[in-house]
Amino acid sequence: MTESQRLGYRPDAPADAHGPRWPRVIGTIGIVLAVLMVLDKFDDLAMLNWTEADWTRVVGADLAAVIYGALPPRAWRLVEALVQIGLGIMLFSGAVALRDRRAQGVRTCRLWAWLAIGWVLVSITIGLALMQQRMADIPGLSVFGWQAAAAFGIVVALGILLAFPAFLLFWFSQEEVRGEYAAWGG
Repeated sequence: MTESQRLGYRPDAPADAHGPRWPRVIGTIGIVLAVLMVLDKFDDLAMLNWTEADWTRVVGADLAAVIYGALPPRAWRLVEALVQIGLGIMLFSGAVALRDRRAQGVRTCRLWAWLAIGWVLVSITIGLALMQQRMADIPGLSVFGWQAAAAFGIVVALGILLAFPAFLLFWFSQEEVRGEYAAWGG
């Protein structure tokens, strides 16, 4: 007898015979986001030692000077990348457990959501302070122009970065959903 047969899985059964689909859907979304998060931060780690000459080869001399001048200190970029990689690994493990309908997945995803929200707020606050400090040192740069762009970027980033964690916290607090995952083991 196979494991699937032992657990009562029947390929010809209706889709809802194995419970609601949301653990698989949310778990899959979490896995995709976690992989993208980790890959993005590995890319940041790879560019940690780039010089202005490296940036010039990629984006041209004029833009390279602005980008290189506006970059936060190397230590902050390293901390930010390592924290995000850790959060990505945490989300990945929680999402996999959620797909397998293990209660540990809900606990891990909830903890990840709270930590992610906290980290986004801390990261954006520190990043903005560092950017203001660095941008003030660039001669001829319009203060209003970059502040308006930064404010727009922050609003968009907050919406994107907080959407999935806020959704998870909302979803897991629903009574029907709590009843579903309360019956899961592990």
